[in-house]
Amino acid sequence: MSNQTFNPEIIATSSSSQSRLVGGLHLPEHKAISTTRPVLTAKIADELVLPLTQHIGKQAKPVVNVGDQVLKGQCIAEQDSEISARLHAPTSGIITAIEPRIISHPSGLLAMCIVITPDHQDQWTQLQGLSTTEQHNIKLLHQKISQAGIVGLGGAGFPTAAKIKATKLTTLIINAAECEPYITADDMLLRTYAHEVVSGIVLLMRAIEVQNCIIGIEDNKPEAIQALAKVIASDTKLQNKIKLQVIAAIYPSGGEKQLIKILTGKEVPSAKIPAEIGMVVHNVATAQAIYKAVTYGEPLISRITTITGGALESPVNIEVLIGTKLKDALSHAGFIPDKLAKLMIGGPMMGFAVNSLDVPLIKTSNCVIAGTITEFPPKPEAQDCIRCGDCADVCPASLLPQKLLENAIIQNELKLDKYNLFDCIECGLCTYVCPSNIPLVNYYKRSKQEIRKNRQQKIKSELSKQRFEKRLQRLQQAKQQRELKRKQMVAKRQQASAKDDNNEIQAALARVQAKKQQAVAKEKEAPSKNSTAVQNKIRIDLAKKQLKTEIAKLANVSNKHDIATIQKNITMLQQQIDSLENSIISNETLKKPLAENN
Repeated sequence: MSNQTFNPEIIATSSSSQSRLVGGLHLPEHKAISTTRPVLTAKIADELVLPLTQHIGKQAKPVVNVGDQVLKGQCIAEQDSEISARLHAPTSGIITAIEPRIISHPSGLLAMCIVITPDHQDQWTQLQGLSTTEQHNIKLLHQKISQAGIVGLGGAGFPTAAKIKATKLTTLIINAAECEPYITADDMLLRTYAHEVVSGIVLLMRAIEVQNCIIGIEDNKPEAIQALAKVIASDTKLQNKIKLQVIAAIYPSGGEKQLIKILTGKEVPSAKIPAEIGMVVHNVATAQAIYKAVTYGEPLISRITTITGGALESPVNIEVLIGTKLKDALSHAGFIPDKLAKLMIGGPMMGFAVNSLDVPLIKTSNCVIAGTITEFPPKPEAQDCIRCGDCADVCPASLLPQKLLENAIIQNELKLDKYNLFDCIECGLCTYVCPSNIPLVNYYKRSKQEIRKNRQQKIKSELSKQRFEKRLQRLQQAKQQRELKRKQMVAKRQQASAKDDNNEIQAALARVQAKKQQAVAKEKEAPSKNSTAVQNKIRIDLAKKQLKTEIAKLANVSNKHDIATIQKNITMLQQQIDSLENSIISNETLKKPLAENN
């Protein structure tokens, strides 16, 4: 295309780019075959299969049941965490199953899906977009984007609602590079809906609160470049905020970190994300989806997908409902089964092969390739590495693929970390140029999976250890609490026992005191033991005992002197007794008249 057609401020050529791609390669494009016809609208299939996982993060949670009637655009599965996305009915119909089905994944395994049988009425649920005034409310923008279930449509599928929450951003990068062979979905989107894309970019800039935006697009898309430049040139405000920058068509210039380096000259640090340097990257299709969601309240239920390959009569780009099976999508391009050698979802470099025509298209499905044996010949047997260094020359992440391969084979995680395995974007160039036909990228993918698995296991083990330690801590605390309660109970019982004992002692003392008081009272009422009459009676008793004793002695004594002594004692005792008895009789005689008078 000619740069003189438009204002140089609007279109910056690759010569004025901040940097060029490190490594990379110009690959056979195979793009023109799918751009000869305008974007078609796919017919509604007889069955739509919607996997609950169509994004990075936790799968959505169904909010419908089998047998439910649903309308087009109705939410059928809610996001189940912050890193998740809603799922909506692509058309009206009946929920006929919620069950495991084959999904769009290289494993070929089954996963939980919601199955809809369309009624072909295509009746919308009630939609509501934001007014012009409301579109300036950041909170409402975030809410509407989240409600629409939008994810990154460039292939990764990260939930957009979570991505736009990043803070301290300075620049929005819009990825329109579409660098992989065969794929032309973004190209045709821009040719057809450039105004919607630019309007979505403006809304996206408001949502993430940045004033600068750079659109990076490869120079092999002249019609798309012209369409974008025309929209930007129509508004002076847009010209001041959005810069359209054309870059060389070298694969993989559309990689997130690679595009940032090309457009800005800034490099995202190893193991970091663009937000670390104030950048965020979104795809052009994501921008259009945001425009539809905010303006009309329309959720993400369809996308433009490239249907291409040698096993098709007429490759084309179609706007297809999410959940449409491959066999239904391929029918729009004149599918020739006998020519099919390999069926791929995504591009030939970063896509994956599938073995079933019942695999459904999902939100991230930007391309389907029905390839022939010529396009995808059988891979030759791998040979030993010859240390040619071609893989290192083309690596866009400046890695050492040979070292990564050596350590991937033996699963040396420490060395793989040292050589920055996770900076690999899995572009496949190392495999593409390898003269020994070694599938290097497959080794890297497997190593990443193993490392992630091991790290997840370590995290789980650590969490289990923490739970176990917390359990032991809880048990110890419970034991201590029980011991404390036991001691408190013992102390209470001892206190109670001591109190009871004290009470008993006090009661006993009280009883003793009461008895003493009773005895005193009785003594006061009864005649005193020390009275004269009592004492006289006691004396009489003692005298009588002594008298008996003396009389007994008299019978046994023969000595006259002793007899005289004893008789004298007997006489004295008898006189004492008589005297005491007379005294008692005298006292009683005196008391008797007194008693009678009383």
